[in-house]
Amino acid sequence: MTTKSNKTLVRRYFDDVWNARDLAATDDLFAADYRDPTAPPRIPPGPAGARDFVAENVARLPDIQYTVHDLIAEGDIVVATWTARGTNDGPLRTRGASPRPPTGKTIEWTGATVFRLRDGRIIEARIYQDRLGIFKELGLATEVA
Repeated sequence: MTTKSNKTLVRRYFDDVWNARDLAATDDLFAADYRDPTAPPRIPPGPAGARDFVAENVARLPDIQYTVHDLIAEGDIVVATWTARGTNDGPLRTRGASPRPPTGKTIEWTGATVFRLRDGRIIEARIYQDRLGIFKELGLATEVA
């Protein structure tokens, strides 16, 4: 695969899966052994895990949209920098805590995802984002010492 085709694949993930809500596209984009080591433990590997992860987040933020700013590729790695924006109209589920009711607040945050690809499919994704900032924007984090 070329760096251009790798970037196109990652762009499809954001445009088709997240922004257009085409969860079936995960079957074409993700390898059977795909994993996201930054996802909650309840998320299974493979395309089903990618679908579950997106579906959980869309349930929390039904209008979530991603704007991709940069796609940087080298070999089998693509790094995407992005901004996400959405309204919390669904319950929030965090590790080890009871679900919290929706806040109705619209939030915006930035992040980066590092993708590893093999044979035209995503085999790994690591998401880096300011989770504490997200919870602060939602009014769910108290003052941090």
